[in-house]
Amino acid sequence: MQEAAPPEDDRAAPAHDDTVLVGEIAAPFGIRGEVKMIPLLRRPEALAALDAVRVRLPDGAERSLRVASVRPHQGLTLVRFDGIDRDGAEGLRGAQ
Repeated sequence: MQEAAPPEDDRAAPAHDDTVLVGEIAAPFGIRGEVKMIPLLRRPEALAALDAVRVRLPDGAERSLRVASVRPHQGLTLVRFDGIDRDGAEGLRGAQ
């Protein structure tokens, strides 16, 4: 997920001029299509204010997803995207 990260983190190198890495999707969570995101933001709940985020999949493909909800969970951030179910969430594993 793209947005903001500390400059010393080499994963934070922007893919595009206006794109910054905000986290990495670790795994699906539950049956509603949420994903566990390892946040690189100080305030990951700020993602909820965005209309959409660009997600870079492990194969290098990118897609735009609308953020439906964001909530903290045991040091990680749970994110749900519009139109993503449990199977779709599995396909986001490892995305940034």
